Amino acid sequence: MVLSWKPPSPRGRAPLWYIIEKCLAGTGVWQRINTAVKLHSPRYAVFDLQDGQKYQFRVYSINMYGSSQASAPSEPIQKVNEDGTELPVGMYE
Repeated sequence: MVLSWKPPSPRGRAPLWYIIEKCLAGTGVWQRINTAVKLHSPRYAVFDLQDGQKYQFRVYSINMYGSSQASAPSEPIQKVNEDGTELPVGMYE
């Protein structure tokens, strides 16, 4: 799954990077997913999602002056099969 978002505007001239967090929908427990990467692009591929589970995502923008507040969480998103169909919640391959 590839996440994408709009960069902040106005952005300023300081170099900018992003932190992405995921949450199993309904739990309220957020976990950073790009721990080893200083992400400069407003796109990120996520690979470690469990089949049949719904997730929410949020993004922070950061520069040398500090961090933004978290974006509003995404709507719950479910991983899909290779053919584009959603896996039923609770079903695992």
